Amino acid sequence: MQVLKEKDKRPNSNSYMWVQAGGPPGKPVVIYDYDPSRSGAVPTRLLQGYQGYLMTDGYEGYNALARTEGIEHLVCWAHVRRKFVEATRVQAKGKKGRADEAVALIGKLYGIEKDCKDAKDTERLLARQQLSVPILAQLREWLDKTLPAVVPGSALGRALSYLHDYWGKLIRYVERGDLPIDNNRVENAIRPFVIARKAWLFSGNPP
Repeated sequence: MQVLKEKDKRPNSNSYMWVQAGGPPGKPVVIYDYDPSRSGAVPTRLLQGYQGYLMTDGYEGYNALARTEGIEHLVCWAHVRRKFVEATRVQAKGKKGRADEAVALIGKLYGIEKDCKDAKDTERLLARQQLSVPILAQLREWLDKTLPAVVPGSALGRALSYLHDYWGKLIRYVERGDLPIDNNRVENAIRPFVIARKAWLFSGNPP
């Protein structure tokens, strides 16, 4: 967000709203924290003392926090899927390509999650181990075959690199039945703020 009157910052520079979602089952919590910086020092400060699972997108500013002892870092599948969907949009009109193959496989992972939406954690874990793990193996095989054959700077190349770089953190959700496949809780919490920001255009002073 743009803040006009912020100490030691230009009026046309950006400041940031950091959003966290968590809480115990049945008691969800969403926290908004404002900060003039987007550096990795901010999430490290906000989550000081936290131990447990942390899901984020692939922003490198989370890396220092992810290396903190006691934090298990996961990366969101929705962000991966979005990159492949973007790659499908630059394909020849009316034709399917490699990006569609990735979208289809990721769609199968989400289909399993949809079927297990109301299941107990133990049941969801079993479904993930029996159904999701083989699909992940198929997607990994596809990735290893496709990545060397695609131009790195293309939309598909960027999507493949993202998938490759964060693979180890993307597949961790199948370790348990209570971990989310994506970070959509935070995405949904951000949406009202983003919509309102379009009307505000900027803020006069820090909130």
